[in-house]
Amino acid sequence: MDQWYNCPGCQRLVRWGQPQCSACGKILDWPKPAEPLVTSTPMLPAKPQTKTSAWVIALIVIVVLVFVAQVASIPTTQKTATITKPVVDTSPEIQKDRLKLINELTNAGVFYKVDKPGTYAHVWVTPLFNALAFDKKQTFISVVFAYYVSENPKSELVLLFDSQTGKQVGKYALIYGGLEME
Repeated sequence: MDQWYNCPGCQRLVRWGQPQCSACGKILDWPKPAEPLVTSTPMLPAKPQTKTSAWVIALIVIVVLVFVAQVASIPTTQKTATITKPVVDTSPEIQKDRLKLINELTNAGVFYKVDKPGTYAHVWVTPLFNALAFDKKQTFISVVFAYYVSENPKSELVLLFDSQTGKQVGKYALIYGGLEME
């Protein structure tokens, strides 16, 4: 094991037996080995990366590339989610209750009007509707949806329009997962 000492000129570490300091050039007069000036171990530079760590990184990259290639080779024929139509109770009592709620919401000023000019129901919503929490909006529009779907199963969509601007502001359908506001 080498012994290291501080240079008396610049205090840098020098190896025992060096004729002069490589940092400041001072000629060194060495004491006998039994009398070391400093017995500390020098600070060695960090070991450079070995080829082993490069191999580990390369192996990780290869594994990731193989995984990506396998995922990419999976056939892209996706199974489309089958949307099952809800079983809507079409009994006259339930339809009467739905119509009653739609009329109450219209009378309360939440809906301006609800009509069905063609295949799909249209709900003209007011600022009161816009102020409701999303779950309340969804609940109310789902009643309109159920009312019109039970009348005509092809009415799978409810369109929402702003009563003040006339612009479409949302839609409700099972394919959207319920209510979708714009």
